[in-house]
Amino acid sequence: MPIIVLGLSHKTAPDEVRNRHAFPAERIGQALCALRDYSAVREAAIVSTCNRLEIYADVSDFEAGVEQLKHFLTTYRHMRVDDFDKYLYTMLGAQAIEQLLRVACGLDSMLV
Repeated sequence: MPIIVLGLSHKTAPDEVRNRHAFPAERIGQALCALRDYSAVREAAIVSTCNRLEIYADVSDFEAGVEQLKHFLTTYRHMRVDDFDKYLYTMLGAQAIEQLLRVACGLDSMLV
């Protein structure tokens, strides 16, 4: 059961890209329901602010999970993978959990 994070942030993407790809708060629940359709994604959480978009997921397979999360972003947010792929980062296992904790504590914020 690998835990992964796929995301973009103020460290990897310009402001215009982050704003274009943010999930409005009222659509997060809908987006999480849509993620259920992806076979490699067992559970997921979305963190979307003005400075980051991260999807944390428990996946059955790392590579399939990353590809399915990218597919989700392209279809659900009506984006082309070429528009955001170069800004994305992925982390696996302990590195993904550490990222979640850094974000939750504000240590990965633009202003600390």
